[in-house]
Amino acid sequence: MEAMGWYNPPPRKPTKTREQLLRERVERIRRLMEEGFLNSRVIIEAMMRAPREEFIPMESATTYTPR
Repeated sequence: MEAMGWYNPPPRKPTKTREQLLRERVERIRRLMEEGFLNSRVIIEAMMRAPREEFIPMESATTYTPR
């Protein structure tokens, strides 16, 4: 029987270290603040506590890259 729907491949091993991701997160938050998109201390603290890489697949090399 043929499988229906989308195939989700298993996650790949991380390509970046936690330290690299932290540096990218801090840089992205700094840039958002400079550009005037982010100015709430509460939101900034939340963004620092909740790493985006926890919610976006690690195989995405552009986790913190602007699009």
